[in-house]
Amino acid sequence: MKIRVLSSQDIPHQIVSEASTLCSQAVHGALPPVSYIKRTLCRIRQINSSAPSNPLTLTDITIPNNYSQTIDGRHFLINDIEPVENQILVFATEKNLDLLTKSDHWFLESHMKEKYKTDSEFSLQVRYLSALAFVPENDVIDVFETYESTYYTDNEEVLEPLISYFEDTWIRSSK
Repeated sequence: MKIRVLSSQDIPHQIVSEASTLCSQAVHGALPPVSYIKRTLCRIRQINSSAPSNPLTLTDITIPNNYSQTIDGRHFLINDIEPVENQILVFATEKNLDLLTKSDHWFLESHMKEKYKTDSEFSLQVRYLSALAFVPENDVIDVFETYESTYYTDNEEVLEPLISYFEDTWIRSSK
């Protein structure tokens, strides 16, 4: 179990469960409680983990090599742009980049997150979209169009990508 906890990403409960199926009744009787075994496996993983400590400042951020690759060893940290104030880390695999180059549309959210946090009316209006799940099916399009024609016009620049996605994925597909 110790070797497996260090060489896999499996959770301790799964490791203990699978190992216990291989043990005889005599061995089961000699084992400590499962909670102790799981706690020990967590400690082993933590002690042998090469996880860096949490940085105190942006300049303290360093990405060790084992965090810049996928579990199967593929390159994952594509770019590390290090301006003084705002470090930008770009994570992707070559396969994902290939998929992006073949895609007709990319969706990127940049400033909606801040507006959502700071503007209570905006966050309420965005939550109305998820509330459409509780509107009777026959009324969804009418309610969506009402929503779209009021607050949407004042915040079109920020809401347009979200509204378009929502309409393409949920409204048009239900017609």
